[in-house]
Amino acid sequence: MWAYNKKLANWEKSNRMCLIYVKGAISPEVIGGIIDYNDIKMYLANIEESFEFAPDTHANMLVNEMITSHYNGKSGIRKHILEMTHMANQLRSMDMKISDGFLVHIIMRSLGPNYDPFKTKYNTQKEEWTIQELILHSVEEEERQKAEKQKIKDRLNLTNAFDKGKKVYQGESSNKNSEPEGEQKQEGIKASTSAVPLSTSPYCHFCASDGHWQRNCTRFTAWLVKKGNSHRPNGSKEGSEHSE
Repeated sequence: MWAYNKKLANWEKSNRMCLIYVKGAISPEVIGGIIDYNDIKMYLANIEESFEFAPDTHANMLVNEMITSHYNGKSGIRKHILEMTHMANQLRSMDMKISDGFLVHIIMRSLGPNYDPFKTKYNTQKEEWTIQELILHSVEEEERQKAEKQKIKDRLNLTNAFDKGKKVYQGESSNKNSEPEGEQKQEGIKASTSAVPLSTSPYCHFCASDGHWQRNCTRFTAWLVKKGNSHRPNGSKEGSEHSE
């Protein structure tokens, strides 16, 4: 009796842990529609019954999915073909006859417009491809298209880089040939100043007045007399007056 109780306790613990694990893996939206049981076997059987499809319903779903399927160009064409092949195998398990030729036609139909030349090439040949051959040629075509897109992208990047470098070079050349506005103004001022000749009109350095030379200045003469020097109007030349 003790051994039975021990096994029962272990079973109840395992059963409880399994229920926690299974319920934790089901989303809250789905778990609300499942009848709850304390026995894990009964709970799993109820899940199977709730989500079991009739063979005809499941077959219709698979056929509709195959016909409306389209390759998005992101997941990889190999994966796309394998997924459609898996759906065909499920239909075959329901005693539905699907030949490889028909499956290849459905897969070709699911490819985008960028595969139109690829489809035309297949339709013009006499031999039919197997699924393995379809995967091989489709992967080659996808890689070719990727390489072609990369070449176009590289050409555009190279052209843009060349145009950008050309603009920068032209800008630097124009900057070297052109001087700042301030420097141009200063050079203009210097040029205009140097072009104007020095004035030769009479100017007295003693009284700082125009109109007479220093030797003819009455104030300068009076200053000389005050200092005890005689003023000699003809004793100095105009050239010496400039140096005073």
